Amino acid sequence: MTDYPTILQRLRQLFRIKAITPFVGVKPAPQDTQSVEMLMRSVYQWVGQGMPLYDDQNDQNYIQKGFQAVADLYSVVSWIAQKGSELRFEVYDERTGKVIENHEALEVLYHPNPLMSREEFFELSYLFQLITGNTYNWTLPRTGGRGLLEMYVLPSQWTRIVSGGWMEPVAGYTLDYRGGIVYPKEQVLHVKTSNPYFNSGSELYGMSPLKSGWNIVQKANSNQIAAKRAFDTQGAVGVLSKEAEANTFTTPEQFENLQQRVKKIISGPEKAGKIIAEQGKFNWINFGLSPVDLNLLKDAEATLLDVCNLYHVPSQLFNVSAGQKYDNMETAGRMAYTDAILPLVNRWVSKYTMQYIKPMYGATLRLRPIISDIPELQTSKATQVEWLSKATWLTVNEKRVEMDYEPKPDGDVILVSGSDVPLDMVGLDRAIPEPQNE
Repeated sequence: MTDYPTILQRLRQLFRIKAITPFVGVKPAPQDTQSVEMLMRSVYQWVGQGMPLYDDQNDQNYIQKGFQAVADLYSVVSWIAQKGSELRFEVYDERTGKVIENHEALEVLYHPNPLMSREEFFELSYLFQLITGNTYNWTLPRTGGRGLLEMYVLPSQWTRIVSGGWMEPVAGYTLDYRGGIVYPKEQVLHVKTSNPYFNSGSELYGMSPLKSGWNIVQKANSNQIAAKRAFDTQGAVGVLSKEAEANTFTTPEQFENLQQRVKKIISGPEKAGKIIAEQGKFNWINFGLSPVDLNLLKDAEATLLDVCNLYHVPSQLFNVSAGQKYDNMETAGRMAYTDAILPLVNRWVSKYTMQYIKPMYGATLRLRPIISDIPELQTSKATQVEWLSKATWLTVNEKRVEMDYEPKPDGDVILVSGSDVPLDMVGLDRAIPEPQNE
């Protein structure tokens, strides 16, 4: 097996070259193409040209033995992906801060392809990101015009990066089962998590959270299997039996008959918790430990806590008993968005903006999720009314807009607290009309 230099050795070689130049009277290399090439050669010199890069993760295991097998993992990951898929998008100008209504770039996001709705497309994209650390979206550009016509989700567990050598570490993408068909990198949106493990190009793939949490998955699988067996085989909790005499069982047939008799007497859910008695001087044989006795239920809750921590979501949202008060749940809902859902969506949005929005529609344009669609991040009406009542610097119409009401024709005035009169009338004597005699 060939021993490849580690990334530390490569970077050490690079920085050794750059560090000694000031001391030998040679000017440092300028920050130009030559410097970039030196960096790329140092880091990616062992990357083969035209070859799929090795991914050291077992993504198929993460999907089959993790997401599809562990109920708590499925609950947390699918919940995050579903919430993220519900968010809508808008295009805005970074220079002016103005939202561009009904921008043509939004069309493909709301109708990605004939086979999938917007929610299905983004839920699957986010699922792959959460499970494997990578999302691959193949894009079909419009013919004779700018923008994208369709977008599809490539199976993350089968997608591999094809390298163009150290000068172009990512040249395209291929599917393991498609026999060498390479999709140009310009047509594949690769969104990935950070991966600090540099090893001959493997750092170009995202790192799955389940890579560090695989022991949690294995423990959860063992817990579920043990709990199921405990429930399936539950029966009598023990036997009161007479003391055995020496040489009680003389033949294998007699021992087999005893086993069959015991199984018939003690097995089955209808015998759960019962005690079986035999005649004679008694001994107690305990064999009926419940899932509670085995700490399986307690361990299952601990596993759910571990999964929630792995994906940065509060465990209260998934029926964990700790902290399930109304105020805590309200805070937990906000934290789920700020710590898990929005970072996931923003990572996809940021890469999509960089690869397609800016090159196709302008360097100042950007895509972003519409935060006002998220009830958990909106201030409650009561809190909003209380705050606006003290905001004496806002006009009546500005307050109405904050409360999602239409402006009034005479509402562009500021009311001062106390008498609640227009600011331009403060200090003026207002004549009180005389009552009219009828």
